[in-house]
Amino acid sequence: MQFEQFDTAELVQLYQQADDSSVTKKQMESDLQLRSKTNNKYSKEDLFRINKTQNQALTVFLFPGTASYNIIGNTVTIDLVLTEEELLQILQNQSLQPSSKTYGHFKIKVLAKSDYTSEQILQLEEQGIKTSDIYDIM
Repeated sequence: MQFEQFDTAELVQLYQQADDSSVTKKQMESDLQLRSKTNNKYSKEDLFRINKTQNQALTVFLFPGTASYNIIGNTVTIDLVLTEEELLQILQNQSLQPSSKTYGHFKIKVLAKSDYTSEQILQLEEQGIKTSDIYDIM
């Protein structure tokens, strides 16, 4: 089955509703994993602007099948944890005209801890999240 006609949010919703043992669900997961590999929807600078500049927690929606998703599931509310070097790099990137964007791993602090086990939280906070794992934020 072809899934190109579905946007990512629609496909994730179909994926979550599909029977766990279905071939279609496995095909949807493969499609979503391919989408996550080329996903540059949110940069570190975008996340920083919302989380630190606008002082808002980030609720991130994760692509099924990614390492982050496999640890915590579809959604997690987080705060960015930045080293001084990362902070300076992001600020420098934002000051450029046009601004520069970076992607990759970043460390986090899980905010809604009652929803997860201490093992899940520890693993996700140690591992961090890749920007490409995020298909949407709220």
